Amino acid sequence: MLDAIKEYHNEKAKLPGSDKPTEITYYENGTVWAERYYMSGKSGKLHSKDGPAEIFYYPDGALYSKTYFIDGKEQRKDGPAFLGYYRDGPLGMEIYYHNGDIHRDDGPAIIKYGRNKEVLKEQWFEHGREIVPSQEQMDIYRNKLTSVGAVVGKMTP
Repeated sequence: MLDAIKEYHNEKAKLPGSDKPTEITYYENGTVWAERYYMSGKSGKLHSKDGPAEIFYYPDGALYSKTYFIDGKEQRKDGPAFLGYYRDGPLGMEIYYHNGDIHRDDGPAIIKYGRNKEVLKEQWFEHGREIVPSQEQMDIYRNKLTSVGAVVGKMTP
């Protein structure tokens, strides 16, 4: 399975904009298991302004997940902070975070997809607590989706 083969890079690799991970962990077969980007200095916090700070791969090298961190907390300003993938490539799950809490103001914070990109499950969260969305919240979300051409089925709170 996983042999703790790790490769570390110097402080320069930790600087924002660096395309080289701070830490790379490998499977026994030599393929990359994980890439992690940490803040410069001694904080040890995952951090990347320009892309995911933690990336995991399946043993065959296919992308497993990407997680965005800012100052050690899951967060992404322009989309979901966690993206999980099926082994054959399609997006399987997205999770929105704000300051490390599962949170989204304008839609479901957790969305699970089937292999054919159909939505299997949606969960709404505010500041780490699951909520039942109001009809107004759902209408706003539905209007947002239809304005970008998404096909929207019946949604109920």
